[in-house]
Amino acid sequence: MVNNQKLILATLLSSAVIFLGCPPAELTSARVYLNEKNYEKAEEFLLKTMEAAPENAEAPALMGNEIYGNRQDWEMMNEMFEKALAINPQEKMADGLTVEQYINNNRYFNWTTAFNNAIIEYNKIIHLTGDERKTAMMDVLPLFLASKNIHPAESQTYPVLSTVFFEIGDTVQAISSLEMGYELGPDELGINHTSGQIYLRLGEKEKAVIFLSKAAELDPGNAQITRQLATVYYDLGKTEESIKTFEDAISNEEDNSIKADLYYNLGILNMQLGQFDTAEDNFLWANDLNPDDTEALLRMAQTFERAEKWRKAEKFYRNLIAEDPDVKDYYLGMVRVLMKQQKPDEAKRYLKKSKSLGD
Repeated sequence: MVNNQKLILATLLSSAVIFLGCPPAELTSARVYLNEKNYEKAEEFLLKTMEAAPENAEAPALMGNEIYGNRQDWEMMNEMFEKALAINPQEKMADGLTVEQYINNNRYFNWTTAFNNAIIEYNKIIHLTGDERKTAMMDVLPLFLASKNIHPAESQTYPVLSTVFFEIGDTVQAISSLEMGYELGPDELGINHTSGQIYLRLGEKEKAVIFLSKAAELDPGNAQITRQLATVYYDLGKTEESIKTFEDAISNEEDNSIKADLYYNLGILNMQLGQFDTAEDNFLWANDLNPDDTEALLRMAQTFERAEKWRKAEKFYRNLIAEDPDVKDYYLGMVRVLMKQQKPDEAKRYLKKSKSLGD
């Protein structure tokens, strides 16, 4: 008698496992309709599943992605996703994924699609200026807001979103986006660099230097960040930090053209500090590393000319003429610095040559 009772109990338990392991009939129907892309009927049966089997997590997960996701109703999509995760994130779905894996995969896919589309449109307008730029930024803003709404925890959205807000004049939302991005990804290059740039444009240099120094730490070979950080240090009166920033960047840089640019900027800083001999050394290093950059060589000559260092300016103008003897402006530069050195006869020869080159 006892053995018969055990057999009956075992049979009932086995039946219960089989019953519980089978999806509700409504969910099976919903899957069929989804496979047929009949979203209206699929929605109907997913709703029936959620009513008949509230302990089932797959139905709200499918409802979120297949129904609301396809409609781009991101708020409802995320509401359904959160509902499914609250029920059972480890429940297996028909494709073998857990509910959590399914939601993560599809949320990220939807975000990637929306964000890439937003970036494509953003890149089309970044060359614009003035009111035209502002209007275009207002048009592209909803695309980045959609990205944010799809995946609020994805930190990559916020640097560009904050930039767009700033461009249209909404400083409050720009700062709020920066803070959210930093909270999600404090060690990410994008949010640190963007924060530094925006605070710099707001005139908050003390805040800017915090983020730019972090960005430089994350990407020590980025010449743009280095220049910005060194400039802010200089503006704050921190000349030693400014020079060290350039020197560290130079020691870490392998690309000669970028290294030449860093030497040139360090030379400019030396000029501002009145360290003219050091500036000349750095300018010469820049020229040695990138001798074809005649534009940089011209800037060097003009920099010494503005500083009224006539002999040093003369040296660079002579180098320019040697590089390309058919550029009128080089001869005119020589005329100016020679006249300042009271060498009128020599200046006349260069003036004559400049006239021979025409307009």
